[in-house]
Amino acid sequence: MTDTIDISKIETDFGKNDELRDKYLGELLDKAYGGKIMCRKANIKMETIKPFTDYRPEISDEFRKYFLEKAKKGRFLPILVYQKSGKFIMSDDYNAYYMYKELEINTVPCVVIGNVEDMKAVVSIGEPFQLETPKIEVIN
Repeated sequence: MTDTIDISKIETDFGKNDELRDKYLGELLDKAYGGKIMCRKANIKMETIKPFTDYRPEISDEFRKYFLEKAKKGRFLPILVYQKSGKFIMSDDYNAYYMYKELEINTVPCVVIGNVEDMKAVVSIGEPFQLETPKIEVIN
């Protein structure tokens, strides 16, 4: 039997309470999932992507292996960002963000939520699309 669960309904304790929650990102995601704002895939200069907090996770060996295998195949993991005051703010993909920094990758694939006002940091950008609510499958 296979059930589909709306992942946005799952309560988590990511960051062990030492990571501040980005309420603005939450508002943007609500609008994006509701079709009120659009998203775009873009390649963005790493120097203009800033983390929302100083939180720095301890990257697990499993994630590191997964990330490096994808990178080796040229299938880099996109990070979720939004633009504010000329910077792209990342507050949801800390593991991938710090792997990009560790590997000294200059251009990062991103999913940008909302408008892109300042294009100076954008290397390339795709067409707008509506963000679909993530779903996970639970197999019993």
